Amino acid sequence: MADTVAADTVTVAADLGVLSMCLAVPGRILSVESLSGLRMGVVDFGGVTQEVCLEYTPEAGVGDYVIVHVGIAISKLDPTRAADSLSTFQEISALPGRP
Repeated sequence: MADTVAADTVTVAADLGVLSMCLAVPGRILSVESLSGLRMGVVDFGGVTQEVCLEYTPEAGVGDYVIVHVGIAISKLDPTRAADSLSTFQEISALPGRP
């Protein structure tokens, strides 16, 4: 697996000696709109689409890749790095024992 995937998509924090992990997933913006004054978009995560808040990534537009954590795009992602991350997620999902 690419080391950059871990750096781009996973944050590990120590909390009282226990490691916790927060996952952020790359996705491609399909559309952008304003909803109740918030910049929102529909993002494709490998065939699954979800409405995402784009307020923290004003530079991102339709066709761009963003890293999304709990429904909020937190950064724009280079297309090559997005492809690497998505490929790694596909490899993980193909591991034995995965549904």
